[in-house]
Order: sequence, then C-alpha cells, then structure tokens
Amino acid sequence: MIFNDEEEIDFAIKKYCEISKIDYEFIRNEFFKIFDTDVMPVVSLKRGGVENLKIYRTRPCCEVKDIINVNSFSYPPKEIRVKMGRANWVGKSVFYGSDSPYTSLFESKNVKVSNEYYISQWGFDFKEMDEKHEFIQIKVMGVNNLSQNNPWSIIIPSSNEIIDVFKEKFDNNKANLYLKLIEKISRLFVEFREDKYHLTAFIADNGLFLEGEDGKSLYFPILIYPSVENNLDTCNFAINPWFVDKYMRLKKVIKVKIKEIGKDKIEIISEEVGLPNENNKIDWYKRSYNIKKAAFSLNSIIFDSGVEISEPNIENLIFIYKDQIIELSDLLRISINNELIEKLHDFGNDFEYDGIIAENIIDFICSNYTELTIENKGVKDKVKDIKFSIKQPIDIREIKF
Repeated sequence: MIFNDEEEIDFAIKKYCEISKIDYEFIRNEFFKIFDTDVMPVVSLKRGGVENLKIYRTRPCCEVKDIINVNSFSYPPKEIRVKMGRANWVGKSVFYGSDSPYTSLFESKNVKVSNEYYISQWGFDFKEMDEKHEFIQIKVMGVNNLSQNNPWSIIIPSSNEIIDVFKEKFDNNKANLYLKLIEKISRLFVEFREDKYHLTAFIADNGLFLEGEDGKSLYFPILIYPSVENNLDTCNFAINPWFVDKYMRLKKVIKVKIKEIGKDKIEIISEEVGLPNENNKIDWYKRSYNIKKAAFSLNSIIFDSGVEISEPNIENLIFIYKDQIIELSDLLRISINNELIEKLHDFGNDFEYDGIIAENIIDFICSNYTELTIENKGVKDKVKDIKFSIKQPIDIREIKF
C-alpha cells in the first residue's frame, strides 16, 4: 500500500483525473504508477450462486432492425465500431445490463413519453462450464448500497466485509485506507461523464478482457457498478462478449411504450412479448385479456361493521347484490373496471412472473360495493371492500412478420 493517509489518496485521484491523453497503454502505465495496484474488490462465486439471477438490457425499438434475431438484443456486433463508453474502450463491445428492468430503462438516453423500447431479460447457463472453472470471478466497483430485497445484494460485499479482508494483511489504518481508495475510485467510475470515459473504460477493460492462465477463460468477465440513475441503490453490469455467448441466454423480450414519466418512476404499457424458440429465433406475441376466462380467489372481506375475514371459506358465504343472490364469478365481473384492465397490462408483471405466457396474477381491492351484502353463517352484513387475486389467462395470437 503506497498511501499513508487520505490526503495522499485524494492527490492520486486528482492526478489520475487530469489524464487527458486517450491512449490505452499510456493510461495503463500512468494508472499503475499512481495507484501501484488494482484494488477493486473481486467476488469469487460458485456458478450455482448466480444461475437463478437475471440481468436486463434495454434498446430503443428504432435501433433494432432484426427483431427475430436473438443477437439483436445482445452486445453490439464486431462490425459496428462502438464509441468509448463508461465500461468499454473504443472499438471493443461489452454487454451492458442492469439488475432491474426499470433501472435498465432509466439508464437509456432521452427516455420520453410515447417512446417504445425492447427490454430483454437474460439468465445464466453453465452447462458447458468445466468443473475446474466452477468459480466465477466478479469485479465490483464500490461497496454494497443495494436494498436487501435485491437478489444481487448477497453478492456485493459490504464495507465491513471489505475491511475484514484487508485486516488479514494490514493493520486497521491501512485497511481503512484501502476502503477509502475503493470508495473514491468507485465514485470516480460512476460519476464521470463522457469527456472522462477513457479513464473509466480503462479501469473496466483492465478486468473484463484479462485472460486466464489457460488462454481460454477470463479472470474477471463480469463487472458490477452502482446505477447513478437510480440513486446508487440498484446496479449495472458490463460483461465480456465471450462470456455472454458461452454462458448467458436470452429468456424473453418485452416491447414497452412509455405512458408517463414522473420524478422517480416511469409508467409503462407492455405491448408485445418475444420468446426464443428452439432454433434460437424469437417468436413474437400480442396479448388480449379475456376476463371471462379469469380464475380468481377471494383473499379478504371487510364489512361496514369493521369485521374482517381473511381467506374466507366461500362455501359459507351467500352473496346478495341488489337483493339478488349471485355467484362469486358474477361478483368479479361486476368489480371489473378500467383501472384493473390497466393493471393487467402493467409491464412489471411481465418480469415478476416467469409464466407470463400462461397467466398474470393481480391482487386488487374493490371498494364499490354499496349494494352488496354477504351472509356468513346466517349473519348478514354490508360490504366495505373485498380483496381478490386474479389469475388471468392470456389469449395469444402470434404476430406474423
């Protein structure tokens, strides 16, 4: 460790930030002169630890020319000379993605109402991985700021975990200085704009394209860094194309249209669904909702008297609407309104439920029951609201192109 205090770290960071020459070897030499070593945390995971995790990637519809080609939703092909990016050197493609479809969309440029996008969901497939390469090395920019609900949070180390590792080699002061260095380089990485991308791209490239000793694998094929667009509480990925081709698979693509953009949210309508077939092509589907075919359950009833019944036994209930005894299925149809139909089209359900082509599940509360009475074991009471779960079958019609 070449730094003795935080002031020396700040001076080194400042010196690196002043590099304006866009030359890879020059930046490499300067980086290791200034910092002596690459200290960014590396997480070593068994492949089973990431097999069920998902990564999302967004592309504007106007940029996708061949929508039945799986590769159209992956990294840019070699024949396209990509410009310098936050995590890629000029002319070298990487696969950019996010841990959330919403973050993926937020990271897109110039998101506007009525714009259309393809959001693809990717997963991992390690069937072809040799047992000797059972562990995957993931390089992490920064410490864990993710919500505990985020499945990737178990992978990214916390500040305490990082310090504990450094304490095995250094005293407390040096260990804390290492943590400061990691935090400052990470901040530099996520906050720099395009005029400084040559500095962040080198840091990423130095890990993503570092070959393993066998010359066939990669030391650090995945880089994780915080999302600036989502207050650093979700994360983005840069992944080496070789690793994507070998160990990642497209799961589905959702075509969405921006309905409304708020300060901290985007409302989206999903329009079409694309699923890869056995020939590695994408079949596209439109969906129409047939409420008459919906299966549903009754979760709870709240009466005007304040009594609440959770998961009621329907066999004990008599539904009386406008002085007529009705079936529960009739009650559901009475309850349907435009708000519910919009929920059935909500894009979030497309990714939350993997069985999208089979069903959508919606919980909703209806409070428009001024004329509804329920008799429960001989006792009648007027209804204040009812909570249903709807399992909505989707009528599928394949789109022909």
